[in-house]
Amino acid sequence: RSYTNQVIQSGKTVIAIDTSEYVASNVRLRSYEGSQYYSLIAAPVYIDGNMEAVIVLASFTEKPAKNPERAIASLY
Repeated sequence: RSYTNQVIQSGKTVIAIDTSEYVASNVRLRSYEGSQYYSLIAAPVYIDGNMEAVIVLASFTEKPAKNPERAIASLY
């Protein structure tokens, strides 16, 4: 189940510090060369109490995954 779908189903933010297990389990993602993401934050966007979108911030370098608190703090 994708991170975006997890947000849609739960209505809550998902923070994935290490996505390697998810990428390894997804044949389609494994075939993408050079586009692996290491960590991500996926959050619902609510308008008038209804979820209208999901915004995803993904790291394409290993560095932010090593310091997730800094990445999360930068959102505020």
